[in-house]
Amino acid sequence: MNHPASLVAVLALLAAPALAEESTSTLTRTPAAISLQPTEKQPETKAETKPATTSDATDATSLKLAPAYGTEGSEWLWAGYGIADNFEDSVDQYIYFAWSTFLAQDVEVALEAGGWYFNQPGDNEGGLSGSILFRWHFIHHETWTVYAMGGIGVLGATGEVPDGGTSFDLLPRLGVGVTKQLTDEGLRLDVGLRWHHISNARIAGDDDNPSRDSAMLYVGLIFPF
Repeated sequence: MNHPASLVAVLALLAAPALAEESTSTLTRTPAAISLQPTEKQPETKAETKPATTSDATDATSLKLAPAYGTEGSEWLWAGYGIADNFEDSVDQYIYFAWSTFLAQDVEVALEAGGWYFNQPGDNEGGLSGSILFRWHFIHHETWTVYAMGGIGVLGATGEVPDGGTSFDLLPRLGVGVTKQLTDEGLRLDVGLRWHHISNARIAGDDDNPSRDSAMLYVGLIFPF
């Protein structure tokens, strides 16, 4: 029996697992083994873009744009002051407020309320009036207009106006004026000169119908409504 050969075979069998373990350990420590491990791809990062907000820029659609003056259907508010002098013995003053709308392009109708003070012979008086007015803006440029106007109103006074008349009167008027745009929001200046007439249309007879004719200068502001 060949004992040395058998001994070598037994030693080889015993040494085989140890050699295999050392070989595996060596492979895991080499750069090649490390490079064989898969690398997880990192997601690309993108810079965040902050969406624009209405606070960063003016939102034109959020602004209430004033209608073009003279446009059919547009509505306006007036407020102003007028003073009339007959160049003899009487001065009439009033403050007024009105609402107007355009029935057609540059053709305007208004309803006006007025508060009056009459400095006249006899007793000075106060009064309230209501009137309907028509204005035609026959010249209309981009920021200003020229108009002709007419209308009629009724007056209730605290006493006789004019002196010797009655406390109820009619207020016809005719005149011309200009408007001028002051701001982008539609505010306008209104200045005019008109005939100012007071009489009671003979409702109490010819003897109680004194009348007064004056030239009235008025100035006011017009606001989009």
